[in-house]
Amino acid sequence: MSFKKHVNKYGPVKYDDSRGYLKIISEDNNLGISYKESFSKLGVFRGMHIQKPPYAQTKHIRVLQGSIVDYVIVLDKDNPDFGKIFSQKIKASENVYTIPKYCAHGFYASKDTVLRYLCIGKYSEEHEICIKECYFDKEEAIISNKDKDGILLEECVELFININWE
Repeated sequence: MSFKKHVNKYGPVKYDDSRGYLKIISEDNNLGISYKESFSKLGVFRGMHIQKPPYAQTKHIRVLQGSIVDYVIVLDKDNPDFGKIFSQKIKASENVYTIPKYCAHGFYASKDTVLRYLCIGKYSEEHEICIKECYFDKEEAIISNKDKDGILLEECVELFININWE
């Protein structure tokens, strides 16, 4: 029997722009799992993103190089922290942080940063929500047009009042 008959091989897909890059290292749409890496230059903000059920994603992140200020917004109406924003400085380490599917997520690169993350749940552009300019005070942050064009936090909270995460 042939090794290649049983084992799939593929290379990463990389998207570069002025902020850095996003590399999809591995993706299995049947299982709904993707393994990604991003490089973000100092001053880049990526996020805030969340996907509505049934395409919600749990993310496991690890900073490999640099440091970030990580942001989450709790969007589970049954959680006492519903609609609240939380942040944490995270430096490069062996630690992995799990972002629950009911939290919008984003980060600010406080240094040139390499971040790896494992997403559990299929990506669906149709179900993705971007939340704009409500979460931090970095006036000169470098933000993509997609993220700038997102909805306001107040609109997002109204939208997620009717979402069931079960």
